[in-house]
Amino acid sequence: MGSTTVPAFHNGNGQRVERLTKAASNHYNQKVYELSCTRCGSHYGANGCDIHIRRCPDCQNGQPGLTL
Repeated sequence: MGSTTVPAFHNGNGQRVERLTKAASNHYNQKVYELSCTRCGSHYGANGCDIHIRRCPDCQNGQPGLTL
């Protein structure tokens, strides 16, 4: 996924990559990353392939985050 999975990357919706986790992914051949919302501070898990489009599940009506 290139630079979108690097810690400190921000997507266009204000979601920041914090770290790669050891959590199990729900998507084939993906890893779960911890994201944080720069607007409300929420932390949640997301598959690496989704980082570029993620919206916060708490303040932007985004999909529920994955378990960290």
